[in-house]
Amino acid sequence: MKKVQVLLTLLLTLLLMTSLTVYASITLKYFTATLLGTEIRLQWEVQSEYGITEFQVWKRINSGSASKIYTITPNGSRVYSYIDPNVMKTDENQQTYVYTLRVFQGSTYTDFTQTISHNPTSIQRTWGSIKSMFK
Repeated sequence: MKKVQVLLTLLLTLLLMTSLTVYASITLKYFTATLLGTEIRLQWEVQSEYGITEFQVWKRINSGSASKIYTITPNGSRVYSYIDPNVMKTDENQQTYVYTLRVFQGSTYTDFTQTISHNPTSIQRTWGSIKSMFK
């Protein structure tokens, strides 16, 4: 009888630990936004991909509304990057880009945010406009 109780306690403990692992929080090692001339590179690394079903990148310019610009399914590499070529296409001098990395675990998600500000030169704005005409 005592062996059954010990075995049952051990089994319940293992079940609890497994369920906690499935719903473990997401640990992001880093999430960066770097200006590369007329583009912005986003890069991130997660501690573990266990339970992660999707990464989404959302973008908001200045005080506008956010829109989803990129989606990727985890592939085992833990390190991901995205280059946003759609920057500096307006006549505004100061641009503030707010990027949100949305990490999904099933139907729940966790958001991580990076903000980058830039005052593009007239040459950069012109180049951004030319690039957008040929897309």
